[in-house]
Amino acid sequence: MWQCSSCSSKGSVRSQLIKMPNLKNRQPLTYLLVFNCITLFCIYGEGQDVSPPCEVGLMVRRGTTWTAAPRQRVTVKCPVKDCGEPLSVTWCKLSEADRCERINHTENIQQIDKRVKDELVSFLIFKRISILDTGLYGCSLKGYKFEMISHTINISVSDSYHGVKQSIDTTDVSPPCEVGLMVRRGTTWTAAPRQRVTVKCPVKDCGEPLSVTWCKLSEADRCERINHTENIQQIDKRVKDELVSFLIFKRISILDTGLYGCSLKGYKFEMISHTINISVSDSYHGVKQSIDTTDVSPPCEVGLMVRRGTTWTAAPRQRVTVKCPVKDCGEPLSVTWCKLSEADRCEQINQTENIQQINKRVKDELVSFLTFKRISIHDAGLYGCSLKGYKYEVISHAINISVSDSYHGVKKSVDTTDGTLSVAGDEDLSWSAYIICLSVALLLTHSQY
Repeated sequence: MWQCSSCSSKGSVRSQLIKMPNLKNRQPLTYLLVFNCITLFCIYGEGQDVSPPCEVGLMVRRGTTWTAAPRQRVTVKCPVKDCGEPLSVTWCKLSEADRCERINHTENIQQIDKRVKDELVSFLIFKRISILDTGLYGCSLKGYKFEMISHTINISVSDSYHGVKQSIDTTDVSPPCEVGLMVRRGTTWTAAPRQRVTVKCPVKDCGEPLSVTWCKLSEADRCERINHTENIQQIDKRVKDELVSFLIFKRISILDTGLYGCSLKGYKFEMISHTINISVSDSYHGVKQSIDTTDVSPPCEVGLMVRRGTTWTAAPRQRVTVKCPVKDCGEPLSVTWCKLSEADRCEQINQTENIQQINKRVKDELVSFLTFKRISIHDAGLYGCSLKGYKYEVISHAINISVSDSYHGVKKSVDTTDGTLSVAGDEDLSWSAYIICLSVALLLTHSQY
């Protein structure tokens, strides 16, 4: 028997004891309501995507080599991480001009793509290989928003070989090497006219055959290549096992003021470094380099934050607004929208009386909105937002817009079958979950008295 120190009489104690069975009788109903509340949160509540993003890639091992005697049948494979994207895989052979030229099907050479244990694998088959087939090969992956080429596969054909043999250079046990340009963000050079100025661009080449050029950012937001002149020279050399490209102004002038970048081009990629600001003025004395070190945060990666599997359904003549959150990292970016055509190309959408694009900042985040004032069945399809700067171009995950008379109003959904905990219904449903849970909380509070 428990005691109540706050009860002033036996009658009050008795009344408290009388209320206890009623509360106990309500416990099953309370547990049921709490269970429903948790279930609603799991289905409709706002959550975070806890699964790591899937990155499309070609899984050819670095240093792969095939040796074969002539007239042998050789099958080379290229495992592909497709992440469910609609991809087109081709094969190419590296030419003397450092270009990877596409391989066409012939009576002797065939390509077969098939799934092996839920993995896409592309096979290049030489029915009767010859010495002329010797060379460096790669598989190329092309989608509507990217293109990449694998590590090279070395195929060597000689009468000295017996049969067919594959080998992989396993001497390099270090993590995969990523080619890059190591120019520090915020690098600035100040100089007085007629000074000699040497700007450097460290390159992480990973042993790849690379071509380094320099460019100057124009008013049209394009990086225009710099050609050698009597005054401007480029020298590339290795310094302590690192490739460094130097841009040399023998006698710099005020006209040389501007933003510069070094460009890296290989047979499978092209990139441009962070900008280098060169300022020339009579007020400066000598030549000085400075780097803005106020930003100690990790490097910011520009990106489009559209969720994979986003779908909009709408009835005709409804107003539909689709958004594309952009991580701009303070870069000057141009955002456009495009629609995927039957030819697997994303064609830019132009503004019309019915379709408008508005870009604005929402809570310090750049968001691009594509608005259909009165959507029609002809607007159904796959859409994407495209991000273009002076050194790259990317396209978001596809947004599926479906228009039909069978739909009522406008609804957004996100495919969460990949293990995410994101919203599964529209915003109205998530609000319903909060309202129901609030009602449960009030009921529990009321049941205490």
